[in-house]
Amino acid sequence: MKHASGSGGRRNTSWARTLSAAAFWVSLIQSGCSIDPTDQFFPVTVVNDTDRELIIDQCDVKCTSLQDHADLKPGEVMPQNASDASVPAWYVVSDVSGKRLGCLVMQFDHKQPNVRIGLSGMKVCPKEILQ
Repeated sequence: MKHASGSGGRRNTSWARTLSAAAFWVSLIQSGCSIDPTDQFFPVTVVNDTDRELIIDQCDVKCTSLQDHADLKPGEVMPQNASDASVPAWYVVSDVSGKRLGCLVMQFDHKQPNVRIGLSGMKVCPKEILQ
């Protein structure tokens, strides 16, 4: 006796693929793998641990384009997000007159809890940044 194949076989195959894909994603999530593209970031705190007001700007590697500007009085903080993918984040530190005093480079290869970075730890900027 022959069975009518119809589209029931295709529906079962499609259903099996859908179920298999769903099981795959559930197993990824349960194993701790994240599919969130922002998951490589974690919070850090930049603190003005000096005795004078300073300005900090996040910038590109030559600090020709500035973002995330903050004017920090002594003791004030600026929350930031840092990458754990060894991607450097450059910051230029200036005094209130605009004179560039130094640079901070944040670069992490793994997430760390409770990171506080003091502006007193700034280093000499590469010469092309100090122009």
